[in-house]
Amino acid sequence: QLPYFFTAVFGGAFSPDAIFGGIFGTVLVQGVKRGLMSNEAGQGTITIVKLLTPAELDGKCDMYAKVILPPLCSIGVHEHHGNTETYHILQGSACYNDNGSEVALGAGATTFCPDGEKHGIANTSRTAALVFMALIINK
Repeated sequence: QLPYFFTAVFGGAFSPDAIFGGIFGTVLVQGVKRGLMSNEAGQGTITIVKLLTPAELDGKCDMYAKVILPPLCSIGVHEHHGNTETYHILQGSACYNDNGSEVALGAGATTFCPDGEKHGIANTSRTAALVFMALIINK
């Protein structure tokens, strides 16, 4: 009886249907991960520390915050509608995408994305966080 058990388990686990199902499942999972972490969504998990409440912003701004991007994380390219956004780099190194043009940034650099334009930012360091201030002003 014991050899039959092993034959049944291994025969079923390594049958053509089981192998196809395993490969298909793996490809599907990887595709979903790639879609979720595409350039538009950015990569990794970031921290946004909002410094003022909506009441304190008084409808003039959507956000004033310190943003922390761990190594190799990013905020994907996105377009602003009805507002502008400014980044001021406090520490770290970044690749900033300004409507498709990429530029390297470091501490002290300031960027501005006007209403109707696109931008994104990525931490280029493998070891250090990118820290910057973000201000979104309503039009």
